[in-house]
Order: sequence, then C-alpha cells, then structure tokens
Amino acid sequence: MSVAPRLPEEILRHVFYFATLTPFRVHKLRTRGPGTWTFNPPTAQRNFTPVPLISQEYLLENITLKSVESVDSFADFISHERLGRWVRTLKIAFATQWTSSAVRPAHATGVARIIASCPRLITYEVALLSGAGGVSSDVLAALTAHESLRSIGWTGEAYPSTADVRTLVEALPNLDTLHLRGCNPGTRTDRSLPAPPTPVPANMPSLKSLTLRLAEIRGADTLPLLTTANLPSLTHLTLIGTFHFGGNVAMNTAALRQFFEIHGSQFESLDIRDDERFAPAGPLVEFLEKCTKLKEIVYPVSWTAPLCPMDKVETVGLRTVAPDLLAASLEGGQAGRVALEYLDAHLEMLIGGSFPKLRTIRFLDDEMVGGYSPPQPIPPQVENYLTTFSQRCSKLNIKTVDSRGTPISF
Repeated sequence: MSVAPRLPEEILRHVFYFATLTPFRVHKLRTRGPGTWTFNPPTAQRNFTPVPLISQEYLLENITLKSVESVDSFADFISHERLGRWVRTLKIAFATQWTSSAVRPAHATGVARIIASCPRLITYEVALLSGAGGVSSDVLAALTAHESLRSIGWTGEAYPSTADVRTLVEALPNLDTLHLRGCNPGTRTDRSLPAPPTPVPANMPSLKSLTLRLAEIRGADTLPLLTTANLPSLTHLTLIGTFHFGGNVAMNTAALRQFFEIHGSQFESLDIRDDERFAPAGPLVEFLEKCTKLKEIVYPVSWTAPLCPMDKVETVGLRTVAPDLLAASLEGGQAGRVALEYLDAHLEMLIGGSFPKLRTIRFLDDEMVGGYSPPQPIPPQVENYLTTFSQRCSKLNIKTVDSRGTPISF
C-alpha cells in the first residue's frame, strides 16, 4: 500500500519537485549580475507540460523579477496554459528604475500582464532601488482587479502616491498587510497657503499589519491618509526611521502623536526601528501610553529612554544593545560605567516589576550581522552584570533569546 497519502503536503511537494526536476528547463543567467533570472519561453513551454501539477505549483509559487529585460518574456511564459494560477507571491526587484515616463514606464505593460495572469496572487512587493512617487496606471489597474490580494508592499526606494494608496485600499477590502515608505506629514512648509480640503476617510476593514517607513520625501503625505482612515482590525504596527524624517521634528512628532491617539489603543504589537539614515520615533514613552493592549514591543535601546510600565506586554525585543555592551567592555573608567548604567536602566525596567506578564526578552542585534560573534574576554564588571541579569531572568521565568528564538546564556 502506498505511503504517499500519509505524508505531509510539504514533504510531498519536495518529493515531486526532485523527482521531476530534469524535464523542466529554466535558464538562470548571470550576465547581468548575480541572481538574475531570464526565461526562454519556447523551451520552457515545450518542457513544462510533462511536469506534474504539484511541481508546477512548487516552482512558481514565489516569483522574483530581478531583470527589466525579462519582464516581457516572463509575461509570455506565465500566460501559457494558465501557469500563472500557481503564483502566490510576485516581487519586483530590478536594480534600476523603469525608464520612460513616470505614468507609463517601459515594461509596466509587461508587469501588468503578469499580474493579470496570476488570478490567485496573494502578495505583491515592489523592491525597486529607485523610483518616482507613483504607480503605473497599467499596474494599478491590474492590482485593483485582484480581490485575492492580501499583502502589498513598497520595500525598496520607490514609493506610491497618496492617491495610489487610496485607490488600492478602496478596491481591495480584504487587504490585511500594507508596507509603505515615503510617509511624510511635514511636507507643507508654506503656512500662508490655505489648508487642503479634508478628504473622505479611507476604509480598510481587514488591515491587520501596517509598516510605515517615514522618510524625507517631499510630496509624500501618506500618513495623514492613514491617520484618518477607518482601521478597525489593525493590531500590528512597524515604524521605521521616524524621528527626523522631513526635517520638521515638531510637525512630524505632532503627526505621530495624532496617529497614536486615534489608533494606539488597538495595537497588540509595535516594532520601532531605525535605519541607515533616520533615527527612530521621538517621545516613544508618550506614544506607548496610548497602547493599552500592547502584548509585544520591539525598540532600539540606544535611541530611546527606558520604557514606561506596561501590564500586558509578554515579549520585548531589544535592538542596539551591543554598542552599550561593547562600550562598557572596551572603555575604561567613567565612560564604561555610564554605558553599563544606561543599559541597566532599560533592563531594570523590564525585570524590576513594571512588566508583570513579561515572559520573553529578545536580543535582536544578530539581525544586522547574521549572528553573534564568538564570545570575547570581557571585563569583570560586565561579566558580573550579565550573570546577575541572567539569574534574575531565570528566577522570574523570563527567557532570553536571539532573533531566531535560540536561547541565550550569558
């Protein structure tokens, strides 16, 4: 009797994939840089038919386009015999921005054809390294026709206009994940101009997870749209580079304050991140006071004051802990003591009774370097501090882990 029906679906996918790998020939070329994919439609179409459907699904489930030149040929390929029905994730990651006009850039028609050929598309991501503030009308029309879409994101340097975002969210009521960059409320610098008319609030009934990368981009004013939007399901928020974006700190802080006053009471998870150009959010503690249901918070220690007491938080993630530990280890005298005292103020807030439900502390510096370096000799004061901290966590049943969830023993 066959044992195949007893195997998990993921195992079966791998079995069929490796068993039928030879007849399927897709050419991976490196003529335009590492990881560049191009397709030979006639060859691919001629050899794809014998491949079992489960292998087609495995091969085509996640697609990343890294070459502008491959767009049209892949559009032809994916439309052959309805192969696009297997695609769940489509990522646009060209090394350079499309050429031609911003309204109808070259190859936008090809991208729109690909989207239209993927009726079960769930995730669409734009990771272009540069780009103007707008989405091609062809691509926008193709996206708004996909009720299957659940996640849309701009994770590179390109960014959408406010009108594009409104069009997408109003056409896709089932959208639950949105990643935006270029959200800048401080764009109006001329106070002599009359205030713009108040727009009708956007309705995003299913949106659960929102990532905002606020940056110094003039004319990108998506945050006001989101501040006034109806977001009844929003529980997860990630803010990236959110302090000096746009240059007008007072205006930006006021805009974030309003955003938290309206939506903060819904958040269960909050992730505050800095990036290579922008420091993170300003008065974090003030914002946290609005988040009365928060169960998880991640924040950069080196940029913020210690947190306020929070009686529902179960998990805290810490970034930029390593610089303070290094300073305490490498600097002698007063400088080393100050660095350790700064870190201690943050950790003491977590395990000193202000977080009664805390069960996990995540140290996330290894996200940036791919893992912690081998242990190095450290001064006795730092070693004693970490040993005491670890013992206190153990007595309180608080786990200390890295970004992968691996336990850390100090």
